[in-house]
Amino acid sequence: GTPALVRRYGRPFPQALHQAPFLMPADQAMVAASLRRWFEAHALTPDIRGEFADSALLKVFGSAGVGLSAPSRWAATSGRRS
Repeated sequence: GTPALVRRYGRPFPQALHQAPFLMPADQAMVAASLRRWFEAHALTPDIRGEFADSALLKVFGSAGVGLSAPSRWAATSGRRS
């Protein structure tokens, strides 16, 4: 997401993510499922603006301010977290 989106939806974390515009990875089912479980565990319902099979395209939409996405570092380790 853009700095403006991060400022708007970054605090208080994670509550500010409720109904925030969010971009989901579609090509990595484990990552998407992990994100959905995390949202549910925190009683969050983001506004899913798109699901992207291409991570580069997800980054383009995020850079354009369409929505937030999970940090790639989190996505890379999400399969090992509950």
